Amino acid sequence: MESTLQRMKRLQRTHHGTTLPSLSPPRNMEEYKELVRCFFAQREQYAKRAKGEYSSMTDERITILEDIGFIWGRNEESWNIEFEELKEYIHDHGDCFVFKESSLDQET
Repeated sequence: MESTLQRMKRLQRTHHGTTLPSLSPPRNMEEYKELVRCFFAQREQYAKRAKGEYSSMTDERITILEDIGFIWGRNEESWNIEFEELKEYIHDHGDCFVFKESSLDQET
């Protein structure tokens, strides 16, 4: 039987990150639900530890999860993507004057 960590690694390889895919329906709904519970539990334990509360999250577990690309904050992945796009924009244009109406994907 495949462990939860192995399933998380497979998900990371398949979807290039450890956020759950939301655009396509999962093939195995039970596995998907189990991973959702696991992801929330990991994030909850990490947050407790950060607040200095009792947590089952250890340094070793953090390292293991980060090694497979685990995203601690649900918004962290989209922020990282947008930050990389901004760095590209700065490289291409020499500034970071991106207006709200414009898209980093568009040529200016």
